[in-house]
Amino acid sequence: MLPYATDAVFEDPAPVVSPAPLAQVHTWFARVSAGVGPVPGSTEQDLFTAYGYTATRWWFAADGGWLVSDCLGIGGWIAGSYRSSSAADANGGPAPELNEVDTFVGPTAFLFLDQREVTVYVGVRGGLAFGTPGLGGLGKLMAAPAMGGEVGFRGGPVGLSVGYLFASGRVPGELGRSYDLGGAYFWVNAYVGR
Repeated sequence: MLPYATDAVFEDPAPVVSPAPLAQVHTWFARVSAGVGPVPGSTEQDLFTAYGYTATRWWFAADGGWLVSDCLGIGGWIAGSYRSSSAADANGGPAPELNEVDTFVGPTAFLFLDQREVTVYVGVRGGLAFGTPGLGGLGKLMAAPAMGGEVGFRGGPVGLSVGYLFASGRVPGELGRSYDLGGAYFWVNAYVGR
């Protein structure tokens, strides 16, 4: 026997197993929302309340963006709110109807706090608000800076969120008083992406 000979038996190597394909990871996200919220107090709103007008707004929104990391998304948002309320005049008859249509637009950022089946997130947003509060029809257009934040959760394609928008300005006209186009909101959300 030669000095380098061996009695070891060599077997064929084990077959290479391909790794399972990775789940698709979206680099973008989009959301549509609808909800309701109260109108915040202001000089103008306090006057409306004193005359019996209710303080509830209906909200509709859409936002979306790109994921710059696993947990940070940046993008844009647009929202609208609507309010219509009736009241009685001093004689018990109908007073002019209060109508308001508001629009919001600007940049937004979201921080997704985990990667589980239920995702918790916080968001911030800014931009501009435009509104038309008025009696007996829509009022003159007012504009105000808007900023706010929100916290919510998502399970699959649906979720819930609560937030607040500050959008305080002055109603146009000689008797214009301070008025906030924003306020607290509670939204039901539908998602695609992320």
